[in-house]
Amino acid sequence: MSKVTCDVIKDLIPLYVDDVLSEDSKTLVDEHLSGCAGCMDYYNSLKEPDDFMTKLEEASEKGKNRKEKPDDGKKVIKGIKKKITFRKIITAVITAVCAMALLVGVYYFLKVREIYLPYQDSGVYVQNNVIRTEALYHCSYGIYSPDGEDCFIFLTTTLYNNLTQDHGEDQIHEMSDEGKERTLGYMDDESDFTCNRIYYVNEETAKKYKSGDFMMMTEENIKELKDSSILVWERD
Repeated sequence: MSKVTCDVIKDLIPLYVDDVLSEDSKTLVDEHLSGCAGCMDYYNSLKEPDDFMTKLEEASEKGKNRKEKPDDGKKVIKGIKKKITFRKIITAVITAVCAMALLVGVYYFLKVREIYLPYQDSGVYVQNNVIRTEALYHCSYGIYSPDGEDCFIFLTTTLYNNLTQDHGEDQIHEMSDEGKERTLGYMDDESDFTCNRIYYVNEETAKKYKSGDFMMMTEENIKELKDSSILVWERD
């Protein structure tokens, strides 16, 4: 007798699951399933959807057959409903957390993440001893040399600034003729030094400044900054 192929067995498996095959056909399918993993997987895939209804039917039969415990089927159904409700709650919580994370990410990407403005896009100019800008910028930064004679500045923007055409004050820094400088970012605070030169730093220097590498300025730092920066203004 020739060997029965998997295609033939797969045609018989739905009838095997429904228990409508003859004994000889059942035996044939049993023997094939015992040695064929692929057909066994197919059999399990057809059988699993019936497991839920089988449990309900078994619980219902037990309730009918045992008068002392008539509510067994109802208990099974309630247990299943509780599991379904719990899964729905977990899914809702996970969805809410993901939505919140997405909103935070969008907010950071639009309004918090700063983008360095190169000098050609900064719109920086000097007018009446005041450094101003017409650019859409988010924040201005300044680095002073220890003697206060040199100041190194740069501007940043954000996607929100660019999209909304919003920008900071056009006055960035004031250089008075009286030897009193108004500190960058704090226009009401006066210092005791006179700034003679203003430079616009490049992006690499800007990253170092924001990471704190230039908090303690040295002569070597100043030389490096001057060599890599653009002179914007110099006192006459």
